[in-house]
Amino acid sequence: MTNGIRAGRVLGVPVFLERGFFIGFVLFSAAFAWFGATTLGLPPGEAIVGGLAAETLLWLSEFLHNVGHAIAARRTGWPMIGISLGLMLALGRSIYPADEPALPSGVHVRRALGGPLVSLLIAALLLPVALALRPTGGAPFYVAAFGAGLNFFVYTLQALVPLGFNDGAVIWRAVRERFRI
Repeated sequence: MTNGIRAGRVLGVPVFLERGFFIGFVLFSAAFAWFGATTLGLPPGEAIVGGLAAETLLWLSEFLHNVGHAIAARRTGWPMIGISLGLMLALGRSIYPADEPALPSGVHVRRALGGPLVSLLIAALLLPVALALRPTGGAPFYVAAFGAGLNFFVYTLQALVPLGFNDGAVIWRAVRERFRI
């Protein structure tokens, strides 16, 4: 299933942290802190805290996106058997049974849409927070704006773009099958 460390269970689904999770957390936190200090002009301490907060929000968003898939999968009757975080330092993966039979494309689409719907909800919750923090600026504003943008532009809209490894690939494969494109 995975070589990661078992971090617990959510909704009965085991959650694993791969080595890439820890490496990515350090690298991306540092990159976000550097960006905050050099590009956004944040003081060093605020940039470091902001970098850690942005990376934590990234992983929380990725995790909740996968929880959305888990909820949708359970509702189809074809549940996930795991969530793995740390693929390529910044991605998560929904794990399904290796021996799962061929399923109707509608099942795959419903499972694929679970993550983007949760991400859309997170973006909708973070956008007013970012707008409220905008007058004060600083790391809290930038982190909230980052979270809203990440969840909308990356985790939600990716459902429309078939990249071969994402929700969009699953959805567009089903569309092509349905309409024989």
